[in-house]
Amino acid sequence: MFPNVSHHGLTPLAPGKSPEWKGRAVLAGTPLSFILQHFLDRVAKIAAQTEGWRQPGTRIVSGSQPSQPHVVDVWVALLAQNGGGQQAVHSMPSFSAQEVVFPCRCPLIHPFFNERLREIMRLPQPKPLEQRKVVLYFSRN
Repeated sequence: MFPNVSHHGLTPLAPGKSPEWKGRAVLAGTPLSFILQHFLDRVAKIAAQTEGWRQPGTRIVSGSQPSQPHVVDVWVALLAQNGGGQQAVHSMPSFSAQEVVFPCRCPLIHPFFNERLREIMRLPQPKPLEQRKVVLYFSRN
């Protein structure tokens, strides 16, 4: 078992208790989210999928604190979407929020999310499909 990982479900707040966070929280965690490959495989795609749900003040709850500079760079670009004002929260054992977005059906290998991440990171355009001899798509999932 990895640190900061549990199998607890979502628990409603007790009647009359206010949430710790006003606004939205997006659950985008994976145990090894501080490593670039795991981050790109899961967290970045969830962030891309929930782009339309995020607004200023939204917190994206992921796993561990990023330890690689490339992960930090991608977080900065992702948090600037939708007008900015969003926050990445790492290593949170528990929290309460007014609204929780859980993208449980994120198609992790759908090319749209890879393409959207490329746009967010402002990477150069690849050659058009018509000019490529072979189109090969790999996924670790």
